[in-house]
Amino acid sequence: MIEETRDAELLARIQFDTVSIAYKRFFPVDAKPPTPAAMARIWRERLSRPSSKAFLAIKDTQAIGAVAIGTSPEFRDEAQLLGLHVLPSHWGRGVGKALHHVATTGMVGQGFTLAGLWVIEANDRARRMYERLGWMLRPELKLHDLGISEVRYRLELSELRRPSKSR
Repeated sequence: MIEETRDAELLARIQFDTVSIAYKRFFPVDAKPPTPAAMARIWRERLSRPSSKAFLAIKDTQAIGAVAIGTSPEFRDEAQLLGLHVLPSHWGRGVGKALHHVATTGMVGQGFTLAGLWVIEANDRARRMYERLGWMLRPELKLHDLGISEVRYRLELSELRRPSKSR
């Protein structure tokens, strides 16, 4: 089940529990990881924007994944996928794909035809998922921060496959 949320602390916990395992190999050994409190501050700021929405994947009353959408001042013509995190114990079970579908449906519902996201360049697992879902790498756009590189992807929302209606 997927439901909308405004709970910044819960979103931060899911992000922290995911990235503390999934991102460990991407950051320099001496990099200080962000705290759940710092992540919650970021989520509260994201959710304060009128266009932002966040969703939780719930299984047996437990939140196992999250995604957020919104806008970015740098890419005004694109909706933004602001975070998609699934607890590692639930990887490979379609949770990320389901959250992605809710996110892109929300973007279309807000009137966007384009979407963008940043992903750690070395995060092959996430990049493969996004590419399978139709995202295209924009190799001319990169960020470098905290000793890591991020790359930019773009999705043409108008080209998403829509399920056909039953007759």
